[in-house]
Amino acid sequence: MRSRWKWQLDDLLTLEDMIGQGRSDAEIGRIFGCTPNAVNIARKRHKIAPRRKAILVARRIAVRLGLGCSKTITWWITAGYLKGRRGQGCGLNRMWYVTEEALLDFLEDARYWHLWEVERLEPQLRLWASEMRDGVRFLTTGQVAAKFYVEHATVNNWIHKGYLPAVRRGNWLIRSSDLVGFVPPCERPRRARL
Repeated sequence: MRSRWKWQLDDLLTLEDMIGQGRSDAEIGRIFGCTPNAVNIARKRHKIAPRRKAILVARRIAVRLGLGCSKTITWWITAGYLKGRRGQGCGLNRMWYVTEEALLDFLEDARYWHLWEVERLEPQLRLWASEMRDGVRFLTTGQVAAKFYVEHATVNNWIHKGYLPAVRRGNWLIRSSDLVGFVPPCERPRRARL
């Protein structure tokens, strides 16, 4: 059995990774050749976060992102946007577990920036996310319509015809950077007729 004096830095890093993966103390103990109690004591002595803090559930992620419902997080996981795994049962449903690393990877991926808003994030993430996004904003069809003095249905037509790139989050969202240099189809020159 391993005593408290034999935990090396590499062992502690491996222990932290295994806890982040959601492994049990008994499973970690078998790998290190010690008891589950020794794993728990080593974690506490070396101030390694417990499993419940290392693994986030959908409800906790929704709070961190400023969303009203954890069903959105569940949908992101099942759609493959956010990497997560099934956890323990909770009533008729099962919980979803997501690591902190998977959440940060999701937030860094520009393909999913339209799904969340910087202003809603909790303060610890807000500064990091605003620096990462560097001014990227998404506008609704109504905001784009007001900018070009047209109806929002006209903007929807531009999107459906492929003139204006957009992403979907319930309604269509257009990156503000995509509007730079955009000329509405009604203002484009027509081809010369022969």
